[in-house]
Amino acid sequence: LDLAGGASMDTGCYAVSLARHLSGREPREVSATMKVVAPEVDRFMQAELDLGDGATGRVTASLWGWPLFKMSARVVGSEGELRAFNPVAPQFFHRLTVVEKGRSRVEKLGDKPTYLCQLEAFFDAVVEGKPFPTPPSDSVKNMEVIDAIYRAAGLKPRAT
Repeated sequence: LDLAGGASMDTGCYAVSLARHLSGREPREVSATMKVVAPEVDRFMQAELDLGDGATGRVTASLWGWPLFKMSARVVGSEGELRAFNPVAPQFFHRLTVVEKGRSRVEKLGDKPTYLCQLEAFFDAVVEGKPFPTPPSDSVKNMEVIDAIYRAAGLKPRAT
């Protein structure tokens, strides 16, 4: 707890960010269930997000389970569906599946590590003066959702 650890802060922050960015919305209400490994430290967290106008989302974070690593996203809309497998580490294996009008296609987005993308964005911001794609205000909004998830699960938000 002193290190602000747990599944929500370790891997859940990526899932929350992905849900926010794919939906283009900020959650209005949150419900959550969790399992703890120590007092106030979650080893598993699942949150249901109300994104407004009937849109919903679900984020799951786990530090103990099988498989050891699984990151995916699924977006369902009135015209079709998008499924992303391993969007955070495409250098290992990934795929983007688009289903539209009953037809499915798989796309690959290259195998550039996301850490390299982050380094390039940092360079562009510092050296080239370009805007950073995720400014500090985005991190604050992400933490507001994570804090809401903690409260919904019956845990205290992490200290600032």
